[in-house]
Amino acid sequence: MKDLMEQTKIQSVIRNVKRMDWIYKRSNSYVRYLIENIFIRSFESLKRKTNPQQWRFLFQEIPADFKNIYMKQTRKDHQLINRS
Repeated sequence: MKDLMEQTKIQSVIRNVKRMDWIYKRSNSYVRYLIENIFIRSFESLKRKTNPQQWRFLFQEIPADFKNIYMKQTRKDHQLINRS
């Protein structure tokens, strides 16, 4: 997905995110865990690779479940950083 973002192929990134959402919704708890901790965690890296306008567009296309997970992860990360 990083390569697609570097090529500004945002629609392809969105399509891949939606495919992963399809898999997530139909998978068992182990696969969901993997998607949450590998795929969704990669959103932060994508955010750094995009300009603010691209990120806003991409973020509005991310499925609600993934947005919620991403926001929870981000809050927890900030809490851990602030404790240190």
